[in-house]
Amino acid sequence: MFLDYLPHTLGVFLILLITDFVFGTTYYVTGNIIEKHYIPSSSEVGVGTGVTPSGQMGVVTTTSSSSEKFIIIIRTPEGEIINATSTSDLYFTLEKGDNVEAGIVIGRLTKIRHATKVTKKID
Repeated sequence: MFLDYLPHTLGVFLILLITDFVFGTTYYVTGNIIEKHYIPSSSEVGVGTGVTPSGQMGVVTTTSSSSEKFIIIIRTPEGEIINATSTSDLYFTLEKGDNVEAGIVIGRLTKIRHATKVTKKID
């Protein structure tokens, strides 16, 4: 009986989460860069035996890929440590110790931190 309502419940939850993000509040913090991490893009291929879409046994190939990521770790004047993403252009102009501004999106309903992105270097 519960499983009959599961798709509806998941749909409502997904709509709530998307609405929470779209109408979230963005606030800005400043801080110093304490660490930078570059994670290159990657792709993986897996081959195995399984059931094909036609229902027959056969060789099944799966692929997985991820784009490159530019992570910057910031310490605010209050001592809070924040992990933020950055664009590649901004990432390569920044150094440890630089003062930056980061925008943080907080959900309006859930108060979940949805995204944190470095917006600019402060001179």
